[in-house]
Amino acid sequence: MKSLLLLYYWLENIAEKSKCPSFIFIDEFDAFYHFELSYFIIERLKSYACQVLLTTHNTSIFTNDLLRPDCYYICSRDKIINAHNSTQQEIRFGHNLESFYRGGKFGK
Repeated sequence: MKSLLLLYYWLENIAEKSKCPSFIFIDEFDAFYHFELSYFIIERLKSYACQVLLTTHNTSIFTNDLLRPDCYYICSRDKIINAHNSTQQEIRFGHNLESFYRGGKFGK
């Protein structure tokens, strides 16, 4: 609950253009949240005029509805690769990126 209250206060505070930073980085931003809340937070952060970098282990938000495939990166112990460039599969808007990921289609 503390994490959610802090995030709410922070999101409301940076809603003012004068207080909004130019770059936001949140590591494991959704560690304590349900995937629907994670989705909402990303949508909210997209509305601000700044760059945002988020990390997560939550594959349920790996979707074309939220971001373009070239905005997702897959990190492993030895490399960081763009999701769009890590597959031979043609990625279309209707594809389920999470099922591609779980099926092992990402990772040349």
